[in-house]
Amino acid sequence: MKALVLVAAVLAATPVAAEPNQLSQHPRVGELAQINFNDGSTRLSVDYNRKIGEVAGWAQTNPTGLIVISGFASPQETRGAEDVVLSLKRAEAVRDELISQGIDPDRIVIAAFGGRGTPRADVYGTNEPLTATVTSVERRNPATIVWGTRPASAVAGR
Repeated sequence: MKALVLVAAVLAATPVAAEPNQLSQHPRVGELAQINFNDGSTRLSVDYNRKIGEVAGWAQTNPTGLIVISGFASPQETRGAEDVVLSLKRAEAVRDELISQGIDPDRIVIAAFGGRGTPRADVYGTNEPLTATVTSVERRNPATIVWGTRPASAVAGR
C-alpha cells in the first residue's frame, strides 16, 4: 500500500509536456485559435499564451505549413479606415508573438477585415501553397493582406 501511494505521489508531481491539441482532423486546413481583444485594444492578454503556444507547436509539427491570421474589429469600435488599421494591428500582435516564439514570418499570412465582427484574431493552419492560401483569403474579401513583411500581391504575381 505504501508503494502505491509513493508511485501516485511521484506521478502527480511529474510535469506533463504541453502537446498542441489536434484541433482539426483535416490535414490541409483548420482553425488553431481565436484570440479575443478588448474593445479598442490591440494588446494580447496573457490568458492567450497557451493558445499562442499551441499555434507555435502546430507550426513546428508542420514545418511546411502556413499560418493565416484574420484580424477583425467590431463595427461599434471605429469607422472606415480606422477599423481596418485596428484589425491589422490585432493580427500583427498575434504574428509578432508567434515570431518571438521562433516562427518564421514568411510562414504567416495576415488578413485585415475591419469592422466585420467581434474584436478578435482568428488563427488557421494550412498546408496549401502560398499562392493558393492568398487566393483563398482573397475570396473572403479582406481590406488588406500581408505576407511576412511583404504585400501578398507581390507574391501572387499581381
